[in-house]
Amino acid sequence: MKAGRFREDLYYRLAVVVICMPPLRERGDDVQVLADHFLRLFACEMKRPALRVGDETRAAINGYNWPGNVRELRNVMHRAVLLTRDDVIRPEQLPHEILDDQIAPLPNSPCDMQTLAEVEKRHIQQVIAEAAGSLSEAARILGIHRNTLRRKLTEYGLR
Repeated sequence: MKAGRFREDLYYRLAVVVICMPPLRERGDDVQVLADHFLRLFACEMKRPALRVGDETRAAINGYNWPGNVRELRNVMHRAVLLTRDDVIRPEQLPHEILDDQIAPLPNSPCDMQTLAEVEKRHIQQVIAEAAGSLSEAARILGIHRNTLRRKLTEYGLR
């Protein structure tokens, strides 16, 4: 209204009842309850057997900020049901924004560190999941040619 993009009289006509809803990130256990609800809903819609959220995935979902609130959570669970091939939703089925929000602490010792090949393999798997299995899209996201991606898949024993 102050910026002049919405008429003040129209606002007061519409503002009969104002409902204040806290953002999803402030609603504690509601995130898991809603995630499980959407999981059942989409599994039923797609005629899939019962699905469950893995422990790592549950931790990622709980630790995410959910700027898109319930609609974002709904879309994430829909995507996860589409991408999973077994009965467990794994972190690979989550969008990279959720996983990126879960920055792990640096390893304490050199023994805990991964090789560059292990990091690359995991990153390729996440990008392919994000690209819904499309190698062309995954190659575009990775900034490499599709043939290079195919070679790396063979090299890492993926697919």
